[in-house]
Amino acid sequence: MGFSRFRGSWQNEIEPTSATVNQKLILIWYRNDLRIHDHEPFYQAVQEKAQIIPLYCFDERQFGTTSFGFPKTGAFRAQFLLESVADLRNSLRSLNPANLRKSVASNLASNLVVRRGLPEQIIPSLAKELGISAVYYHREVTSEELAVESALKKVLAQIGVKVKSFWGTTLFHIDELPFGIPHIPEVFTQFRKQVEKSSTVYPTFPTPKTLPPLPKVDVGELPKLADLGLEPPVPDQRAVLKFKGGEAAGLARLDHYFWQKDCLKRYKQTRNGMLGADYSSKFSPWLALGCLSPRYIYQQVQEYETQRVKNDSTYWLASSARSPTTNMRSMSVG
Repeated sequence: MGFSRFRGSWQNEIEPTSATVNQKLILIWYRNDLRIHDHEPFYQAVQEKAQIIPLYCFDERQFGTTSFGFPKTGAFRAQFLLESVADLRNSLRSLNPANLRKSVASNLASNLVVRRGLPEQIIPSLAKELGISAVYYHREVTSEELAVESALKKVLAQIGVKVKSFWGTTLFHIDELPFGIPHIPEVFTQFRKQVEKSSTVYPTFPTPKTLPPLPKVDVGELPKLADLGLEPPVPDQRAVLKFKGGEAAGLARLDHYFWQKDCLKRYKQTRNGMLGADYSSKFSPWLALGCLSPRYIYQQVQEYETQRVKNDSTYWLASSARSPTTNMRSMSVG
């Protein structure tokens, strides 16, 4: 129980694994961490040479309304989420050995299992069906998500399935903060100065090269917007940037902003602009769903400083990633 704080490695890939008859089954419960890079639960399961069952649940409660009658998830945000989950499925399929990549529709390959419903009901059901021994996931911090975690852990304890949570949504690990959570400074400048003085950014976790195949299980289909009670979003013709969900799109945006257009070197001067696609990084929606890791962005800033230039702008973008509110689940696209 509890969340882990392994430091990982700067290397990029993990050696391939293969399934065995008596292999331990670990379910990776994806939520707001829709990526395969810098993903500690994923990394840990691979290190344990386990058979890995990645799962995403479309929780119907997230498509309801708030106590004030407002929709929790609008059409733009839902579309971004669907694209992100589809991209994660593609990424997991790409980790199959070359001789299995044509078999992604079968149970000879890795894949993302998709379900609609309540995670605290779906995950225990899968655990019983498949003989899952443990569930790994990234810990959340807000009330509704914590309530789901609590309900899930209670049911899994009753059927003897272990649970392990990890901390992975912020640039600094929670254990590295020089103060307790109740004592986080209210002013960001004070927060920044204290963490810069005494905290360390952990290295990113490596990405696996291949994965063992799934056990025999129905992987499920991604829902459509209509299945979630939503109409397709109507794009505004004045928009200068189309926000497409997914890890691949997030990494492409970073590559465009840092390396192709070389915008990072003037970020401080342009970041408060109002018009255009490249006056700021626009990383927020990908950070919100965990398609981009804040540690990966930090690593890329360091590489940019080594290869091109180190100035106030590179510091300022890295500094903004230090904010305790950087990864809140706000979405600028819906």
